[in-house]
Amino acid sequence: MNLIDKIFELPALKQEPPILVDIGASGSIHREWKAFAKHAVCLAFDADDREFGYISDESKGFKKLFIYNSLVSAKEGEQTDFYLTASPYCSSTLEPDSKALEEWAFASKFQTEKMVTVKNTTLPKVLADLKIDKIDWLKTDTQGIDLSIFRSLPEEIQRKALVVELEPGIIDSYKGEDKLYKVFEYFDALPFWLGAMTVKGSQRLRESDVEGLHLSARLKKFIYYSHKASPGWA
Repeated sequence: MNLIDKIFELPALKQEPPILVDIGASGSIHREWKAFAKHAVCLAFDADDREFGYISDESKGFKKLFIYNSLVSAKEGEQTDFYLTASPYCSSTLEPDSKALEEWAFASKFQTEKMVTVKNTTLPKVLADLKIDKIDWLKTDTQGIDLSIFRSLPEEIQRKALVVELEPGIIDSYKGEDKLYKVFEYFDALPFWLGAMTVKGSQRLRESDVEGLHLSARLKKFIYYSHKASPGWA
């Protein structure tokens, strides 16, 4: 038995195992959770076309896993509008800010292909339904509404959370999004400290300008990669 397993043999942790929440689940266990996942309860959310509900499953790496086939937002209501973009990783409940994105090399990824209505729920509702009164580790990547989801939680749950992972924007990507400075401002009043931050981004380069050069795909790629990426989100 390794040290982690020994720690989770403590009566207090057996009685109240860690509660993990993964909003925008990718279908695999979060890398940082693998070492102790079998001792934890996980709530995973991912919107799709299947019937709304959850599956309690003890055979997927966690002590107990609840999979919700629904989008999570801070808005009440069983359904919400959802913008499907050219890249599925950019789809959001918020409308992409196409005007602001024009200046960036990855603008086409945010091009709205259509708007649909999807199933929606809120985190407080799910926690109440499961009679869970805490979240130990929240991981959310919802393209613009991470902070709003966290703020929708009761204050006691917010303050008692041990780890909160968000992915806010730095540049204008969505209309009305929760940006990085808003996250810093809100968390400044809470008992948290910044444990890590990975900054990612894109080139400040219009796609239309590069396409207008009528170059080969290889040369276009060279132009993009010869420009340093500017911070876009974290």
